[in-house]
Amino acid sequence: LELILRSEDRLNEIIKEELNEIKEKFSNPRRTEIEDSYDEIDVEDLIPNEPMVVTITHNGYVKRVPIKSYERQKRGGKGKVAVTTHDDDFIERFFVSNTHDTLMFVTNMGQLYWLKVYRIPEGSRTAKGKAVVNLINLRADEKIMAIIPTSDFDEAKSLTFFTKNGIVKRTSLSEFSNIRSNGVRA
Repeated sequence: LELILRSEDRLNEIIKEELNEIKEKFSNPRRTEIEDSYDEIDVEDLIPNEPMVVTITHNGYVKRVPIKSYERQKRGGKGKVAVTTHDDDFIERFFVSNTHDTLMFVTNMGQLYWLKVYRIPEGSRTAKGKAVVNLINLRADEKIMAIIPTSDFDEAKSLTFFTKNGIVKRTSLSEFSNIRSNGVRA
C-alpha cells in the first residue's frame, strides 16, 4: 500500500484500471448522437414580434413606439402627448405594424426601398425620432411619397403604380422581397 501511495504513476495506473472495470461492468451505449453541424441564427428570431406604432413626420423623422405605451382612456380622460415634433414639423403618416413586418418606401423618383420595422429606433411617445435618410439610402432630391407596410411578400399580392404622365404599372409584391440597399426601380 505504501508503494502505491509513494508512486504517483502507480496510483494513476490503478485508478485507470479500476475505472475501466467500472466502465465495462456498468456502461450503456450512447442514446444520442453528437453532430458537428449548427444552424445559423437569424437576428430576427431573437427579436420579439410585437405591435408597434410607427410615426413618420413631414420633415422625414421616423420612430416606433410599443402600442402598450398608448393606454385606452375612460370617459372624461384628459389625453396624453402622443408625439413631440419640431416647430415646423407635423405627423404625416402613422400606422400600427409588427416588429417583424417590412415597410416599403416609394419615392418621387420611382425608387422602392424597404426596411424592417425593428430596424427603426424605438423611442418614447415624446421622442422626435430619427431622420429616415439615416436608415435608407435616399438621394438628396428624393422624397418619400408612399409607405406600405407588409408582413409577407406573397405572390398573390401586388402593387399598382400610377405616374403623373399617365403610366400604370402593376407588379407582384414578391418581386420586391429582396432589395439592395440602394433600392430598386418600382
